[in-house]
Amino acid sequence: MDEVDDRGKRYDDTARFSTFELAEKYLIWTWGSVARSVLRAEQLGVRLNSLGMAPGVRVEPTDREYVVELHAATGVAILPLSRATIASHWMTLSIEEVEQMLEAGLG
Repeated sequence: MDEVDDRGKRYDDTARFSTFELAEKYLIWTWGSVARSVLRAEQLGVRLNSLGMAPGVRVEPTDREYVVELHAATGVAILPLSRATIASHWMTLSIEEVEQMLEAGLG
């Protein structure tokens, strides 16, 4: 997956997923987190990050500095270390569970 920031700078290959469903969860989580921020709702990533890696998710190094491979029953995600801990929590959930988590507390 490639990303473009608000200034138009492109970042190639910032994330990879072994399944379409993991890529979908990543996008849902990213967009939902932005929406929660706009609505001034609690930022869920802070709490998830404080929990450390989710049980059942194995972390492997890659040949890229600050990038890791996350292995779970749902597939493999290759992400920057800065996003890996939070991702370890949503990658084992269903899409519906990710959506419910993001919608919680929005009224």
